[in-house]
This record gives sequence, structure tokens and C-alpha cells, in this order.
Amino acid sequence: KNCFTSKKGPKKANAFLMNGLEGRTNLSSLPCVCIDAKRATFRDDSIGIRLRSSTGRKVNKLASKWEVLVHIADVSDIYFEEKSNGNILVPSEKDVNVLLLRQAAEHRGQSRYDFPLGPLHLLPPVALTALSLATNKEKTPNVCVTLWAYIDERDGKLLEAGLER
Repeated sequence: KNCFTSKKGPKKANAFLMNGLEGRTNLSSLPCVCIDAKRATFRDDSIGIRLRSSTGRKVNKLASKWEVLVHIADVSDIYFEEKSNGNILVPSEKDVNVLLLRQAAEHRGQSRYDFPLGPLHLLPPVALTALSLATNKEKTPNVCVTLWAYIDERDGKLLEAGLER
């Protein structure tokens, strides 16, 4: 729960503008369920649904009134900043900590789960903890990228899909 995404949508995010969430939509009123393994230390995936009519997109009542949502923890803010002269994301050179995290991830290349002593994640544990999706108990907003899919319930065909950040 408390997933923020997209530059379009409800104005409920106003209370969170001070937390650096400008331009994101507050999806915290929508229920979602974490889909990571029970023993996972890094919770980065959840799923949910929302009424398509709440988005302003066209609804085909014969197909479905729901959109399926897949929320993924947005780690890109650690590595990139958006320049005002376009939509090109470039590495942030301003923060030494950002550069150290970026170098650690580049050195590791990928998360590995096949080691006898446990996983070796792409990012250091302190960064994973900071980026992990919070539960309702923490009342902390999660910064997510959300994939939405509009699926015809009659035959399972994908009608429309998109990403919101």
C-alpha cells in the first residue's frame, strides 16, 4: 500500500509534496498485496486493482471495469535525475553517495541467489532497506513504477497497458 506513481491522476499527493514526491499520483487508497517470497528481505513487488473509470480512460463495460496493477519499487531515483531540458535521464554527479551506490551495482552486475550463505543483491543491504516497500504499519509512502493492464475478462486478451512513474 502507499504506492506513488505517475504524473497524472488524483491530487491526493499534495500532502506528500514535502517528501520529494512531486508529480506522482497517490495510490495509497488502493489495496495491494506484496508478492515477494515470505522469506524475502527486500520487498519490491506488489499487485492490486483499480476502477478504470477513476483514470479517465475509456471503459468497455462488457470487457471489464478493472485495471490490474503491478507495483515495482522505483530504484531509479537513486541513480538518475531528470534534467529540465528534456526527458533524458542522466547519472547524478552531485552526490557522492549516489555514485558509490551506482559503482557497487555496476560492480555486482546482478543479484545472485545461488550462494550457500544467502543472496548477494545488486545494491548494498542499507540501500535495499531504504528502497523496500513499506507495509501499512510504517505509514511511509513507497515510490513505485506501476504497470497497469486493462484485460478483457471474457477471453483474457490484453486491451491496453501502460507504465506510470
